[in-house]
Amino acid sequence: MTGFYGLSLMLAVASIMALFLGWHWRKRSIPQTPYEAVAGKLMPLMGLLWLLFFAFFATSLCSVALNPQSALADFPPASLIFALWLALGATSVTGLGLACFYPLWRYRSWPLWQRLCHMAITLIALCYVVSLSQWNALGFHYF
Repeated sequence: MTGFYGLSLMLAVASIMALFLGWHWRKRSIPQTPYEAVAGKLMPLMGLLWLLFFAFFATSLCSVALNPQSALADFPPASLIFALWLALGATSVTGLGLACFYPLWRYRSWPLWQRLCHMAITLIALCYVVSLSQWNALGFHYF
């Protein structure tokens, strides 16, 4: 379980890094293909969705911890339902970021460090998606 917490922390740091890098790269005037432009817009969106997921998930855990009696009667709280919808959206954006790997490495108009940052953030998010899927938090396993 500590590996899951460590992966959550890594994804939170990577999401903050994605937001800062997306802010830094927003006005770059390098010529790039449409795929690279989409990848540059997906990375901060992915970071924002994962950070919102963490915020709403923490809110739902705090509400359950503060009032355990109502947690049994009114489970799941609305913040947990919204957090799970955010996780599904972040999973979709992570998949799209994964689909942008090939154009990023083929056309090479981004600098190497920018491509490596995109790859590291997307792979950390992909590992977290696999971990959530393993725990059936995304709801894709029915057995």
